[in-house]
Amino acid sequence: MSDLLELLAAAGAAALEAGQAAEMKPDGSQVTAGDRAAERVLQAGLARLWPGDGFLGEEGGRAAGEATWVCDPIDGTSNFVAGLPWWGPGVARWDGTRVTDAAFLLAVQGTCWVAQDHAWRDGERLSRLPDQSLRAGDVVMTSEHPLSPSIRDPELRLRATGCGLLDLCLVADGRAAAALIGAGWEPWDVLPGLGVLDRVGGVARDLDGGPVDPFGPRVPFVVGAPRAALGLLGALAQLR
Repeated sequence: MSDLLELLAAAGAAALEAGQAAEMKPDGSQVTAGDRAAERVLQAGLARLWPGDGFLGEEGGRAAGEATWVCDPIDGTSNFVAGLPWWGPGVARWDGTRVTDAAFLLAVQGTCWVAQDHAWRDGERLSRLPDQSLRAGDVVMTSEHPLSPSIRDPELRLRATGCGLLDLCLVADGRAAAALIGAGWEPWDVLPGLGVLDRVGGVARDLDGGPVDPFGPRVPFVVGAPRAALGLLGALAQLR
């Protein structure tokens, strides 16, 4: 665990050193020198620590292997460009059927979430999520989705950080009850957070209630403990 966290810290430091100068990618998202520098650090470090594994990075890093490290060098690039602190590197080891290891680090604040046999935040083991329904006042994290501003039943407190992996980890550690992830994500945008959520009993469901394939269609989905996820699906169904 310590090796992985040290590597993510090095990637965050490389991003800060390389800087925030941004350009647009063909898909309309931003990329910075910091993204590219962080990915180089991650790919080299993972190849050293797990030499038999492959690599799949957002900024084009590719290598084949027995399992694959799926990496987002900076999740929350728009926050990074704006000088906001809600960004960081995330990695997940995919063995072909599940995430075996995952980690996400808020590089500026130093808060980290890790999933291996259990899940931890800053070295403290996370408890299993209580499987309870959504209640008025619960926090729900939302990303870009046209229904997000209209959710009113139940009366939920909607929050958006601009960093999808942070949203997923906030659900995993219990500070948010559920999250809505908009369409268009890629595996590196969700796998590290889903790996942490899995260890605490969280589920991911598309808007029809089916399971989410992290390498399948990039459809909107919700996460939370089973009954919380079902409650958010119900609130969304009233608006569709």
